Amino acid sequence: MIAILFLTFFLVSLIALFPWRNSVTKIFVFLFLGLLLILIAAFRSEEGNPDYEVYIRYFYDQDFLFVEPTFVFLAKMVSFLFGPYPIYIFIIYAILGVTLKFAAIKQLSKLWFLSIIVYIGNFFVLHDMIQIRAGVASALLLLCIKPIYDRDLKKFLFISIWAILFHISALVILPLWFLPKIKDRILVFLLYIIIPISCIIYFFKTNLIMALPIPVVQEKIDLYVALQESGVENALTEINVFNYVFLVNVLIFYLLLIKHKLLLFHNKYTLILLAIYGIGLSSYAALATLPVFAGRISGLLEIVEIILIPFLSYTISPKFVSRLLVVFWALGMILIHLFRSKLIS
Repeated sequence: MIAILFLTFFLVSLIALFPWRNSVTKIFVFLFLGLLLILIAAFRSEEGNPDYEVYIRYFYDQDFLFVEPTFVFLAKMVSFLFGPYPIYIFIIYAILGVTLKFAAIKQLSKLWFLSIIVYIGNFFVLHDMIQIRAGVASALLLLCIKPIYDRDLKKFLFISIWAILFHISALVILPLWFLPKIKDRILVFLLYIIIPISCIIYFFKTNLIMALPIPVVQEKIDLYVALQESGVENALTEINVFNYVFLVNVLIFYLLLIKHKLLLFHNKYTLILLAIYGIGLSSYAALATLPVFAGRISGLLEIVEIILIPFLSYTISPKFVSRLLVVFWALGMILIHLFRSKLIS
């Protein structure tokens, strides 16, 4: 499957670097790639997948105390329709995660294939092959962006509540509704300072999330704190904020922020996307005292990279060079995720 994934990556890279003008061919290839990624995600090997056995256990236990209600519902539905075969739960999540992300790409950007490159490079392995609940929630976050821009509260609440039902970390979507309430000039100023402020919080080891008065969130926090204190390896992973990936992404964020007026000419969602990205990057540093939460929340919000990173092609000339930069960025990310997840050695 990894070989097929790399083959798909290089195929999409060629399409992104040398795009077709024929719209029918473009739509056909877009749909074909979506189907191919669904198949890769649904039938991936359990070898090297750190969450695979956890989901198998959840499937058989079907315990609402340890997993979100949507997983319990889907597990019960699969058991009723197909019997004790957990493969069907992975098929369902693959269909949901990939299809919803492709729908969001089509809705939010004209740079379809550059977005697919970023998706494959930075999120497909992590979300749709490993953290499958977060994969669906992050796709739903992307689908919330248009309702936020259109001020469609009913649609926003409908989508965001479903996201929360798929993963509790999606609670961070709800405050995003208020982003357009901030005047553009003030919002841009806040985006310039949000990451430096988060780094100050990181240096002072301030724990902001512990103050949230939400029982469900507090239960999760207590669980992760207990894991840290008991010495569970994954929970003890410390965050080095000044790693190369974070620094490169911060550099890209500020480049896009500086060029935001140009980007608004090409995409009306630019400021909302930049705001969500800035919050995602800053949460990685600000919440570093709880590494699992920092990773979950920043990983969820940074899903907007799928739409934003391709915007580099609007800011750098010639376009072939800027597209090539996007491809190399995505290639670096997919190699990092594959090595970290031990899917390749």
